[in-house]
Amino acid sequence: MARALKPDLQKSKEEVEHLVEFMTSNEHDKEKEINQIFGGVQGIASLLQTSTKKGIIAVRESLSERERIFGYNRLGGTNAGLKSIAHYFLYAITDIVLILVIIGAIILVILGYYYPETCQGKAVANSEKLAWMEGVGILATVFVIILLSAFSDFFRDLFRYNLQNQVENERKATVIRGGVREEICYRDIKVGDLCEIKAGSIIPADGILVEITEVITDESCINRGKRVIKSKKDPFVFTSTHVIVGHGKMIVLAVGGKTQAGILAQKRTNETRQEDIQRTSQTLQGKLTRASAILGLLGIIIGLIVALVLIISFSVKVYNVDDLDYDPRHWNDFLKAIIIGFVIIIVAEPEGLPMAVTITISRSLGYMQKKNIFIRNDEILETMGNVTTMCCNKTGVLTTVSSLPMKEEVKESYINGQHLRGDASDYKIKIPEKIIDELANGIAINTSYTSNIQFSDTDGTIIAVGDITECALLEFADDLDASYRHIRRVYSEDTFFKVFPFDPDLKFMTTVVRQDKENFKIYSKGAPEVMLDKCTHIMTAEGEQPLDTERSQRVQDVVEVMETKSQLKVICLASRTREETSTDDTEWSSEEVNSKFTLVAVIGIESTVGQKSAGNRMVVSEGRLISKNTFGGYNLARQLREYKKSVEDVLIEDFIRGVAVNTDYLSNIQNEGPDHLPQQVGDPQDCALLQFVLELGKTYQHYRDEHPYEKHVLYKSFANDPPNQQYNATVIRLSDPETYRVYVRGGIGFVLNKSKRILHNHPDGAIDLDDTQKYNIRSAVEKMEKRDVFPVAFAVKDIEIKANSGTPDWSNKDVILSDLMFVGYLGLKETIRGEVANAIEECQKAGLQVTMVTGSSLQSAGAFAKKCGILQPTKNWPVKENSVFGMDIQAFDKETLGNSGKIDQGKFDKIWPDNLRVLANCPPGKKQSIVEGVKVSRLKENGEVVAVVASGIHDGPFIREGDVGLSMGVSGSNVAQEAADIILKTDNFSGVLETIKWGRHIYETVLKFLQFQFTATWVTLIVLLVGAIVFQKSLFSAAQLLWLNLIMDALASIALTGDSPSRSILRHKPYGRDKPLMSRSILRNIIGHCIYQIAVIFIIIFLFAGFTDTKDGYTDKNICEPSQHATMVFTTLIFMQLFNKINCRRVEDRNVFCDKDGRFDWVFLLVILFCFGIQIIIVFFFHNAFRVRPMDAQQWLWCLFFGFSELFWGQIVFTIPKNVIPRKMRCCSRGVPPKRSGCCFFFRGIRSREEVDAPAEFYGIGSHNPRQPRNPVGPERT
Repeated sequence: MARALKPDLQKSKEEVEHLVEFMTSNEHDKEKEINQIFGGVQGIASLLQTSTKKGIIAVRESLSERERIFGYNRLGGTNAGLKSIAHYFLYAITDIVLILVIIGAIILVILGYYYPETCQGKAVANSEKLAWMEGVGILATVFVIILLSAFSDFFRDLFRYNLQNQVENERKATVIRGGVREEICYRDIKVGDLCEIKAGSIIPADGILVEITEVITDESCINRGKRVIKSKKDPFVFTSTHVIVGHGKMIVLAVGGKTQAGILAQKRTNETRQEDIQRTSQTLQGKLTRASAILGLLGIIIGLIVALVLIISFSVKVYNVDDLDYDPRHWNDFLKAIIIGFVIIIVAEPEGLPMAVTITISRSLGYMQKKNIFIRNDEILETMGNVTTMCCNKTGVLTTVSSLPMKEEVKESYINGQHLRGDASDYKIKIPEKIIDELANGIAINTSYTSNIQFSDTDGTIIAVGDITECALLEFADDLDASYRHIRRVYSEDTFFKVFPFDPDLKFMTTVVRQDKENFKIYSKGAPEVMLDKCTHIMTAEGEQPLDTERSQRVQDVVEVMETKSQLKVICLASRTREETSTDDTEWSSEEVNSKFTLVAVIGIESTVGQKSAGNRMVVSEGRLISKNTFGGYNLARQLREYKKSVEDVLIEDFIRGVAVNTDYLSNIQNEGPDHLPQQVGDPQDCALLQFVLELGKTYQHYRDEHPYEKHVLYKSFANDPPNQQYNATVIRLSDPETYRVYVRGGIGFVLNKSKRILHNHPDGAIDLDDTQKYNIRSAVEKMEKRDVFPVAFAVKDIEIKANSGTPDWSNKDVILSDLMFVGYLGLKETIRGEVANAIEECQKAGLQVTMVTGSSLQSAGAFAKKCGILQPTKNWPVKENSVFGMDIQAFDKETLGNSGKIDQGKFDKIWPDNLRVLANCPPGKKQSIVEGVKVSRLKENGEVVAVVASGIHDGPFIREGDVGLSMGVSGSNVAQEAADIILKTDNFSGVLETIKWGRHIYETVLKFLQFQFTATWVTLIVLLVGAIVFQKSLFSAAQLLWLNLIMDALASIALTGDSPSRSILRHKPYGRDKPLMSRSILRNIIGHCIYQIAVIFIIIFLFAGFTDTKDGYTDKNICEPSQHATMVFTTLIFMQLFNKINCRRVEDRNVFCDKDGRFDWVFLLVILFCFGIQIIIVFFFHNAFRVRPMDAQQWLWCLFFGFSELFWGQIVFTIPKNVIPRKMRCCSRGVPPKRSGCCFFFRGIRSREEVDAPAEFYGIGSHNPRQPRNPVGPERT
């Protein structure tokens, strides 16, 4: 039998609590206190019975014990579960009005059992032992109402509970337990866990760093700094903060409510509630609360009036007119009047509204989950449906990171006064050994030790682990035959004296190590514009030389060539030696250390695989190859089949070989993707050519296998050369015939100028390329360019291999790339991939303004926005060739900022929205400025609702600034995903459309329910009020009203929420921030149906009895008795509500039976049939409980006729223009006021109940609790 393995941590609890308090102290040097009080990091590890290398041992009993002593990693501090259904049932009974109705019904049962029913104070014949049945009917109906309310609350919170579990399951942290690295949910982290953190990570709990490598955190969410540099003197990190740069390991000290974020959350409770009220005033929930308050107030007023009228009229009639004495049986009448008043209050309150919202949101989020769209806030989806403006990042949103990892490599360097190009292993002999050693030491030591070069076990290819730029430097050191691994073994991270971590603003990184007992060695690297100013010397073969004007100018020229012509990322490496002046690293200031360097090398790095566009792709659309004939235009596939028949196979194969070897081997065509198109990976031009090979019915991979990339001789133009002068050339060796073959592709200008002959349809068919042919080719290409088609020309050349002649001089590029044979040209057309272009087009058709916010240049951003459809002509913008519709951040600031440095809304509105589709050159810290301006813009009558779609590590504030935040699940950083309300888990941008569609569906479903609810409520209240005044008697019994309430609330919420949204809903315009909930079209429908139903009810009451030979049930003699006439009125009212429910299935469409996609909601039909069935059963069987009498066939048909006539009347009402309703009658454009005050809320407070508190107990750290503002514990908005 296994023995329990529980750590003895009870004694450590107090010391750990003291340590947690010490974390937030203002002590400057916390390292000294940690060493003195707790015995250093190792002492803390011993205290928590963990290890700084291997973490805790993951044994179930041990983990449970840690959770019992130190708590659970949730803000509530406990692992609370969902309450039982009994809890919700008891909670539903806390409604004071229902309690009074229940008490009154019980008393009515007792009185009715002992006393006969009375009418106007006189006993009703044959009513002995029957009066109690009405009380039973009331109790039964109330029980059903309570049951449905309990189930509604239960399933609502069950849904939120499951949603929260999904949120928590999405949050992963990397921990080391027992020396094994594993990913676990945040909630499963225990005190003592060893967690790994890196740039972009969200800190999962409070802890202390045991390994620190350039860690900078953003702690603004807990009211600390935005950029806090972590060191041994400040090693503490806090939950909900995030790592900006660097990496490290931490031991968890506090979890859940005991963290600083948890404590702060408790202090913010009142502030959060007030912010929630402010936010709610502009959301659907706030507007619904106001509408509910209006109905509640109306119900209370009319309920009181009706009850008082009934009581007063009864008293006057019995005690004054009839002069009867008091009789205890009279309490039956008094009690019924009081119950009627309370029931009217119940009927007026739209209790089914929360149930309708819950059902609709649950269905919507279930669909979202199937579509891999993760919703973190159950209320935010409806807000997404009201979005009027969407601000998107370009990188990571409209473009995605390539499916292959990005790889960087050193292409050029400046060392020892030499500008070197190519592979470092080829020119390493030109570099002195001393410089190689200094360079290798600087690279190995002054890079993150988590960056490494590994080799694949399968094919031996190089795998970059960690930062790709640092990996490029490490690979460069290996190519120089300097082992960086050996250097790192000599200088472990523990031996570092001081590290100045890389700062994106300062653009450099410095590491200080001890060289010997007397000296320190300082290595630094950074951007040339920063580092060159810090260098006073340069390292050469002769030693360190002063960096005088001449040498400095030479270095500047090299940097300019690397940056402008070669388009490389440039990094300067420098070092210096400093004598020991102090062993206290706090006395080593950054300004003092980072100066007087010796420049060792200038390195130019190229990204060999960058980003592939998810928003565009290139394909071959036309061309001319190895023939005088051209192809292109309509039915390209058929033309290519004909073309293949007219050209020799050997020539086609040679062209395919040229495409295969003269494109980047990392560019490939992969399997069909979700858009049903072959996936292009790598350079778009390369992929277009490779796909053209496949369209010819050929393949290219076998040529790449035959001619490895490493054996190629490569030539390439500078990146800033004119497009028609750019080129790529590859030389390979062929065995049959024995020759070198040069394949060239590039701009038409370069290729034509270098070509002397042109190849026609025969291997030996080359002829001279004269000026006339060149003119014709240029003319054809110019026409292609006017059609926005990008031309690529091709040429070849054979270099004969002669015996004993040696290898050609490959450095003589001009000779190699001369006397070419022109093969032909292809036109590449940049097309838009459906998922982005179609989604943007659909968003625009749905009424959304799409704006791109990017750090790219204005030219690049404008060109991309034009291709993916963001830039579209408007009435204020004439189409001009190559026009860019936007501005960069400098122009934006100039146009919009006022004297205070903040946005001047008047200036902003002048450029919004027609002149601001693209905001370029925008740093992360300024992206939210455009969102701030849009949100308060009043150019649109109903205001703006802004969605932000971003995925970068610095985009948290940008995402939080929007009314709705969205991020990507694959390319999105942890920070972006934590800030977002909606995560598109597959990075499919078209998922935005799904959220808009279902968000609008939620809104319109609520409108359908409100239209039905308001109509039924107003009709019922007006009929009861008029009936009480005219007849001094309620026209409907309490049980009848409660049955009507079930139809209006619970059953209506089930019936009207079963529809699925059709595509046509995207053609409805967004409602905006201040759109009145009760619009003119809704009011037209409500008023129109109210007039008709009230007219029908009173026609039946006053005129229809004689017309149908029915005994009048509303005379003074028989008004107290159940009658067919009264039953007919009751049944007609029920039938009209049921048929009007059909009218309410569509708010803005005549066809109320099927949607435009031809679907019908069978749940709706079943609910309607159920209600009809119950009504028939009530009339036939429950006479006394519901005070009805059986009707004959004619009476049933008349009831059915009047109910069915509602459908015809609905078409008439729909025909009436909504303009007949004055605009001033619209209501609920704003939600609840900031302070829940006023008579509306005072009267409604009689029935109000606090929200069920079950969900509040299990919303975790940084979560999106739907009852709180988004990100209650998270980086604050700026």
